[in-house]
Amino acid sequence: MTTHEGPGIRAIAPDPDGVAIVLREERSGHIIANHPEVRPLQVSVMEAVSSPSHRRPGPSLGEVWFYLELPASAPAHWLKVVVRYDQREGWIVTAFLRRSMP
Repeated sequence: MTTHEGPGIRAIAPDPDGVAIVLREERSGHIIANHPEVRPLQVSVMEAVSSPSHRRPGPSLGEVWFYLELPASAPAHWLKVVVRYDQREGWIVTAFLRRSMP
């Protein structure tokens, strides 16, 4: 994971296919404001996109859902990260905890 690659960018990590996934400061703020339980798992958000336990297409074109299985000590079993892709890169839309995979 690379951090602070430019103005407004919090982190960048490759997905399993080598595509750069960007976490922007604004999205990081959204995640923490709306899902404060993710705050201690911020590094895991980027791990979920670079080394997911599972990956599924989302309901919208260009959207992919990444899941990272969390340790038993975590407040939930899964971290879900929603990524949208364009032709060159992907960007994180949101991330939140799940007790189970849908």
